[in-house]
Amino acid sequence: MPIHPPDGEGTDGRGPVPHRQPGRNGRSAGQMASRPDPENRAGSRSFSAGRCSLNRLQFFSKLEGCSAPAQIESRRPEMNEEHAYRVAAWWTSGRTGLAKSDSAPNAIHFTAPTEFGGLEGRWTPEELLLAAVAGCYTTTVRAIAGGAQFDFTDLQVEASGTVRKAESGYSFTQIVVRPNLKIASAEERDRALELLKRAEKLCLVSRALGTTLKFEPQLEITKPASIA
Repeated sequence: MPIHPPDGEGTDGRGPVPHRQPGRNGRSAGQMASRPDPENRAGSRSFSAGRCSLNRLQFFSKLEGCSAPAQIESRRPEMNEEHAYRVAAWWTSGRTGLAKSDSAPNAIHFTAPTEFGGLEGRWTPEELLLAAVAGCYTTTVRAIAGGAQFDFTDLQVEASGTVRKAESGYSFTQIVVRPNLKIASAEERDRALELLKRAEKLCLVSRALGTTLKFEPQLEITKPASIA
């Protein structure tokens, strides 16, 4: 199914984003993401190898050049070398809009920061970027901890960014990630610090921030609606 704005939220004549072809298993990313995650257990705050996402573990093992424990290696499925993700955003009014993805049923209402004329009480693109950094780092820590059979009791990750104006325009000059990992024993301190350092190097979103962006603009000419 193509990505459509929620009912009652028009696109001002702009059509939906074309739907990409499903993967080799015949399911789209949205269908795959809607499947329940069997590793999530209610009331559990401790993560170990037995509940690690095998796909993510295999990916991080390949990225880092190491191998997963044998008991996990024998159970993990084949993982594709390339994955595609997609979101679509619609302008609604003023400096506000909606964003949806293939995998999530609910849209995100976003706005420009209040400093740039946006509304209060809504996510901004700048905050969504920081959320992506913090969220990716969180899941990376979990995947590495699972592969290392390292238990922790809780993890909180804070990401903050500074935007400054330069001659070329506004840009992020610094993003600080502050992970707070809770462990059960002081004897695991060195091991925990090493795990956090490894996650810092392997976080996909953090790595992407240093890449060159490619833009492919498209124009669609629409006729204004006639007034009866």
